[in-house]
Amino acid sequence: MEHGAGPLKELPFPLQLLIGLLCADFLGYWIHRLFHKSKRLWRLHAIHHSSKTVDWLAAARGHPIGTGLGTVLRVIPLFLMGLPLKAFAVYAPVSVIQGVGLHAGVPWRFGALRYVVASPAFHRFHHHKDLHVNFAGFFPIWDLIFRTYHLPAGEQPTEFGVKEDLPEGIFPLLAAPFRPW
Repeated sequence: MEHGAGPLKELPFPLQLLIGLLCADFLGYWIHRLFHKSKRLWRLHAIHHSSKTVDWLAAARGHPIGTGLGTVLRVIPLFLMGLPLKAFAVYAPVSVIQGVGLHAGVPWRFGALRYVVASPAFHRFHHHKDLHVNFAGFFPIWDLIFRTYHLPAGEQPTEFGVKEDLPEGIFPLLAAPFRPW
């Protein structure tokens, strides 16, 4: 089934892409927020946040179960809405590039566009050890609407990581969500 079954399948492809990206980011916002609020899901997501530095490699740091679950929870609704597979073929690499960019170790804020496109500075506050803010991956509008936007002028976060004492190394980290903390 190349086109799904929903209303998006009849729209022109550029409109499908735009609506798909907005919906994917909206879903991603709430999924990401849920991963921070649920103790069980946080145990999986904390692996991503356990890095004491935020750089492009932090984008790839994550638990495969948490990453897979987040992807499935986003993809199934989009497919049911009628988003075609070729839209996913465009969205996937754009999402990876955006994820790496968000985790780049740079203080870029994007000026007036900071309210339109998520910037590395915006996402660095998300990785602050004591904050649970800035959940959007593409469009900070969701954080503005749902009051989780945090990008104070002239400030940069300094402490990254998690409050929990997580082990070092890939295999201990992969096992960490299933062991007592």
